[in-house]
Amino acid sequence: MRKDELDAGNVRCECDGRVYMVPKMIFSTVMLSLPGDDRKFVRYKEGARIYGMSVPEFIKISNMAEATIKVGKMVLVSIEKMDKYFSYF
Repeated sequence: MRKDELDAGNVRCECDGRVYMVPKMIFSTVMLSLPGDDRKFVRYKEGARIYGMSVPEFIKISNMAEATIKVGKMVLVSIEKMDKYFSYF
């Protein structure tokens, strides 16, 4: 297998001097599940938990704030845009 075939669909991760090729879907799942305020995007359920509201209410407000992006079948919400939207009130 050629190197470019091996790299296709993977993310290069380095840890303790070693290089790992991680499938993009696994990488994105892990990155979205990390706790902390440094994340830029969340899914609806996590965003509702962060802002202390119901999921339907969070969906409604995130759409009003134009903070959603669709990646395949997954919808992500920009925390930055949500914070800016809430700062107006």
